[in-house]
This record gives sequence, structure tokens and C-alpha cells, in this order.
Amino acid sequence: MVGVFGHCQGARRSRKKIQIVHIVSRPRDHGVEAAAHEDRVATAGLHRPCSGAIARVEVLQGKSFRLPNPVNDGTFPTASGKAVFTCNAFEMLHAPQGHLILQSLRSHDQWNTIPYAMNDRYRGIHEARRVVLVNPADLDALGLADRAEVDLVSVWHDGVERRAKGFRVVSYPTAPGCAASYYPETNVLVPLDSVADISNTPTSKSIVVRLEPSGAQS
Repeated sequence: MVGVFGHCQGARRSRKKIQIVHIVSRPRDHGVEAAAHEDRVATAGLHRPCSGAIARVEVLQGKSFRLPNPVNDGTFPTASGKAVFTCNAFEMLHAPQGHLILQSLRSHDQWNTIPYAMNDRYRGIHEARRVVLVNPADLDALGLADRAEVDLVSVWHDGVERRAKGFRVVSYPTAPGCAASYYPETNVLVPLDSVADISNTPTSKSIVVRLEPSGAQS
């Protein structure tokens, strides 16, 4: 993979000027010394590879440019010349009895939809991704035990069943009535037409689901 990146972990970034860097990244090869794969250029200020890859960084000498940032300069392209804020009405989402509101999220070692490891040190999850975090009080109300295996079934007005099978329940201090699980494993639960009113963003943080014991499906 070859390209220009500005947010590789460990980079020293200037607010007003950045250097163009040429990054070549490859999957880690644990059988070969990392030093054989990595060229460190001190002037680049990049000494740590991007997560899950070995990076070679080359500074193109003399090639730099300023990124315009009007906000940092106090410039706002509005009629008043000042920042304009909007306030949206908050609409509470309520799940039906026996259901939870699921948010999909990333683990610690994950970049967008690409997980680099099976661990999530943020939440104490190890060697697993098909897990669903549920508040202990909700587990009691649903009659589910910690570590039980369940299917996640989303509910939408079209009546189509969207099911993600084989998830392990983990008792976790989520907000009551809410649950959490990783994506892309739970992407199948999000209806294509379930989107935000204006931005058209998928509602991946507010999926109404029910938890069914695995194998209970007739």
C-alpha cells in the first residue's frame, strides 16, 4: 500500500505546516527482524510504525506546504463573520419491552472496519470479537446468563429479519437498556434505509435488537 498519510501513529504534526511523506506499509512478518523492514528517517519524526504494519517513511526534501485553517486564524465565512452554532432537539429512542438499543463500535486494535487483533484492552475483552456487552440488570430482566450464547436480531418497520448469529453475552456496565458490540460483525443488523434525517448516516449507534438464545430459532 503506497500513499500519503498525515495521521500515522507517532507522527509529529505542525499546526501550520506538514511535510509530505511517502509511506510503504506491509503486514508484519514475525519471522524476520523488524529492522530489516523499517527504514527510520530521523528528520521525519516518525519512529513508530502504523498499527499492524511496518512503515518506511521517506521525506521528500524541500516539499512542504501550508494547510489553510481559517478557524485557527479566527476567520469564519458567515454573514456575521462569527461562528454559528445550531441546537437540535434531542429525541430519546425507546426500545420495546424485551429489547435493547445496540450501538456498534470498534475495538482498541481496529482501524475502521479492519481489526488487527482479537483483543480489546479498552473493555477487557480477549481473543474474541463476537461478543455483546449488556448491563447486568438487563441480563437479569431478559433471563440471560453471563457468557450465554445468543443471536442478535434487529427490529425494523419493514418486517425483514436481520440476524447476527453466535454472540457471547458479556456482563458489562453499559447504560441500562443499551448494549454494545463490534462492527463489521454487526453491520448486517443495520437496515439500509435506517439513516439520519439530513446526513444520511447509517444508524449504527441506535439499533433496536432482541437477544435470542442461539439455536432457539425454529
